[in-house]
Amino acid sequence: MFNDAQPILRAAEAAATKARSRRSRRLKLRLEKAQSRPSPTQSVASEGALQRAEFVVSEGTFCAFVIANLFAPALAFCLLACFCVSVPALSQQAAKPLPIERDVEQSVTVSYIPTGSPKSIAVAGTFNGWNIAATPLSPQPNGLAWSVTLHLPPGVYQYKFVGNGTRWLLPQDAPRWNDGQGKINALLLVAPPDFTDHPAKIGDGQICASGVLHRVSRVVPISTVRNARYIVRTDRLHFTFTLRTRHDDVQEAYIRTADSPQMPAAGRGAASGVPMKRYAEDALFDYWQGTVPAPLKGEPLQYAFLLSDGETTRLYDSRDTLSQPNSNTLWFQVKPMDFPPFETPDWARDAIFYQIFPDRFANGDPANDPSDVQRWGAKPTAFNRMGGDIAGILSHFEYLRDLGVNALYLNPIFSARSNHGYDTTDYKKVDPRFGTTAALKSLTARAHLHDWHILLDGVFNHTGVDFAGFKSLQTQGAKSPYRNWYFVRGFPV
Repeated sequence: MFNDAQPILRAAEAAATKARSRRSRRLKLRLEKAQSRPSPTQSVASEGALQRAEFVVSEGTFCAFVIANLFAPALAFCLLACFCVSVPALSQQAAKPLPIERDVEQSVTVSYIPTGSPKSIAVAGTFNGWNIAATPLSPQPNGLAWSVTLHLPPGVYQYKFVGNGTRWLLPQDAPRWNDGQGKINALLLVAPPDFTDHPAKIGDGQICASGVLHRVSRVVPISTVRNARYIVRTDRLHFTFTLRTRHDDVQEAYIRTADSPQMPAAGRGAASGVPMKRYAEDALFDYWQGTVPAPLKGEPLQYAFLLSDGETTRLYDSRDTLSQPNSNTLWFQVKPMDFPPFETPDWARDAIFYQIFPDRFANGDPANDPSDVQRWGAKPTAFNRMGGDIAGILSHFEYLRDLGVNALYLNPIFSARSNHGYDTTDYKKVDPRFGTTAALKSLTARAHLHDWHILLDGVFNHTGVDFAGFKSLQTQGAKSPYRNWYFVRGFPV
């Protein structure tokens, strides 16, 4: 699935190997100087400073160049995107084992070279909520490139460039990803620092610690895997846990609970517990899932993970490290009350829905027709109105029943400017062109009389320009109580 991303990783690994060799000599000299200082306190401080210096972009950077078609006449802006990620120094330089650098933010410099003269260039993606104004690029002294340095934890991100705040630009040679909504985005791969030290290989007995991750929270993995969650309350009686590992690095994974048998010392086959299934992957990681029973009395569920590869088995627990399988376990703990189950209503399992676009279904009450109503059957457009309403649905109730349906899904019926109603003005008011609140109650009562259900389409991730919150932004500016409801590029709105 991700073969198109592999050349980037291979090129990065080759460049990093050369960079480490050169920088190793420099860092050894610097470390010797730091350790030769008389004060132990100074020596420790210098060593810490040296470790922090490992992440300076100017030392040991490697670049994956993504070159767009610079000669395509259809593009107003063409680009050269350069992703620069610092490569950490060799871990053996440190006197003590360093913690797993799993979530350490990496410095990633994104550059763009336009052929025209744009007024602004930005980058938007999953790292900033696709906000086209949040991450602008700055022109560089050479007068050619625009760039910005991002600070991102490891993960797989989707992104595009934006020219002049309106035009989406897709790097043509970057790895691509279909977001499932008909859009093709570029991928930005930010790997943990040690991924270039050892290539992943199933069965080699080495488990890359920085690739292993689980969180007791609702946080979502940084990935192209859709609907991924570390913890899901599957139903009242079960939890499903997700564990992340490096791609093609682990053979088997298990969930171990506090009441599982004690683990043997080591070796493949030592693991016991609930087997996990590798259910998804992205360009950097594999994702494992397993389901365990939830505590019946509501007490916290204690659990950890066991990973096996080759002859190696390791325990992963809330210390966020890998240890021997018979080590004292510091359990992950999840409280059932913090993850209430989502249970599908019984009626929905056998429901046969009929979806209705109210303006185009039937006109049952011409008295509420808007002034610009078209004759019924006129050619539909994105803006004209036909006069359909709630009364029209009521008048065709027997028709719907004869079709065998037992549930109605109504596109937005709330007050709005458009014929489709998705630019809501008032979520508490039925649009007058569809009828009244009393008419909606009559339809609901008729449906319930036949044991039907009605779902109303509510749109809460965007509003119409006439919505009270947006009006407040226009009149009160940054002092509006609705300021954080919207992505605001600047005031006045």
